[in-house]
Amino acid sequence: MAYRDKQKSKDWRDRNKENRRIYNESCPILHIKLTHDGNRDHSPSLDRIIPQKGYVKGNVQVISLRANRIKSDATLEELERIVENLRSHLCPAVQSTTLLE
Repeated sequence: MAYRDKQKSKDWRDRNKENRRIYNESCPILHIKLTHDGNRDHSPSLDRIIPQKGYVKGNVQVISLRANRIKSDATLEELERIVENLRSHLCPAVQSTTLLE
């Protein structure tokens, strides 16, 4: 095997190890089980934690497609405003519970 082929094979093995390390059975954001059963919202999706950094080691995580769509183009400020708005419109009994349990 040529050096270049060996290097490609090693690179692939390293990426595969990293992918196994970041894969979870459930979405770390929405806490739903990741599945391949046809429910696209529950399908695993590779997420860039900080989008500007790209798909680099330490900046990717596997989350649900639903969570990835929710955070796809919203800023942290926009997400906080949505939560604030939802909390202000919920009845007091519901406000005392955690929304993301």
